[in-house]
Amino acid sequence: IYVGYDYNNYYSWNVARGYIEFNTSSIPDNANISDSDLRVYIADTVDSGYCDIYPIEVPVGSQTDANLYADAGNGTAYVSYDSFCGSTGWQTIDLGTNADSDLENQLNSTSSSDWFAVGIKDYYESDYSYDYGYFYSSEYSSGSYAPELNVTYYTSISGCTTLSTDGMDYTLTTDIINTTTSPCISITGNNVHLNLNGHLIDGDDSSIPAEGIKIIGDNAIVENGTISDFTTTINITSLSSGNTIRDLIVDPYDSSSDCFGVYISGAGNELENITIKGYCPGSSSAGIYIKGNSTNFTNISMIDSS
Repeated sequence: IYVGYDYNNYYSWNVARGYIEFNTSSIPDNANISDSDLRVYIADTVDSGYCDIYPIEVPVGSQTDANLYADAGNGTAYVSYDSFCGSTGWQTIDLGTNADSDLENQLNSTSSSDWFAVGIKDYYESDYSYDYGYFYSSEYSSGSYAPELNVTYYTSISGCTTLSTDGMDYTLTTDIINTTTSPCISITGNNVHLNLNGHLIDGDDSSIPAEGIKIIGDNAIVENGTISDFTTTINITSLSSGNTIRDLIVDPYDSSSDCFGVYISGAGNELENITIKGYCPGSSSAGIYIKGNSTNFTNISMIDSS
């Protein structure tokens, strides 16, 4: 993909702009985009030190060549006067918060929007100087040097739910108060990351038995919040292993029967920076109950806990 100025065979100037379009169907439509980076392989450059990256506002396949050329340099640039096109090899460019917002809006659009595209132009293209750079497209060498759009995203949740998508980041956006749903959050996917984001998941002080978070999948991370008023605040089942529970306050419901801060049946788990509060008179109650194997503890505090 050629960008910049060069002479053609008729000894006149050619001005070239490039574009890259990505299929974004693998990103959930309700994803919150926190970062988007473009990664390209620069094959060659001649006196071309700086390029601009612009949003492509209309799907590439529905534009004429002339309109696409204009679109590749129209509007407000995501990135301006960046030196990525002046060095050969792989280059990674942070597209910035405007690109993050545009991508998120397209994903949330009611219209078909499983695409995202950018245009690239030489910053000095109006100077009529002999400078250019080119980078590989997805068609080159079976895609070995194909451009990449690397996106960091998460899915927001605001109530009790099941987290079933493998590898997904979820963030709680509000407190959940006096819920009667048990478990409030069930993690069935593998490699799920749940960030409570400083929020509270709270039971209704009466349901027996009741679970706050139940983990069935493997390698979950649950962190950064408070879970209270369930007879079992976190239940790591025997089907689950390799989980990390950290930076939490757990306060089980002080019922007349057994209650547990963290109940662990699975193996290979990590508990870090956990404060366990409350007291239950049940004979089998425990702040941390371990039925599985190989659980590691770091900085565990228990306050009025049996």
